[in-house]
Amino acid sequence: MYGLEAWGSYQPLTWWRLDAGLTLQHEHFGFVPGSSGLLGAAQAGDDPRTQARLRSSMDFGKISFDADFRYVGMLPNPAVPAYVELDSRLAWHISPATGIALSGMNLLHAHHQEWTIPPSDEIPRMVFLELRQSF
Repeated sequence: MYGLEAWGSYQPLTWWRLDAGLTLQHEHFGFVPGSSGLLGAAQAGDDPRTQARLRSSMDFGKISFDADFRYVGMLPNPAVPAYVELDSRLAWHISPATGIALSGMNLLHAHHQEWTIPPSDEIPRMVFLELRQSF
């Protein structure tokens, strides 16, 4: 197994921060001579070769907005297609003890597959409304 992982952050403005990451990997697994190989070596190395992420975080005092765009490459065995997705969160900090937020996950597609056999493992789009109150 070998690969490269790189991450970085950049703050172009006092209220805006960008974070990016990239992972590239190559896996090759095998069995020691004489072992049973019962589940197969492919199952141990069923990871995407490429993953990338770009996150934008903005803080406007009482209002904050975060967006997280990601790419996950295909899985080799069993084959699962690559996908891109977007998560985001808009929050209003009403007071130090109270806040409300609207969050969305997997916003680019109604659903996507992340592992094994569809449709049992399809991850749906989700939207949440959150109210926080500290006492």
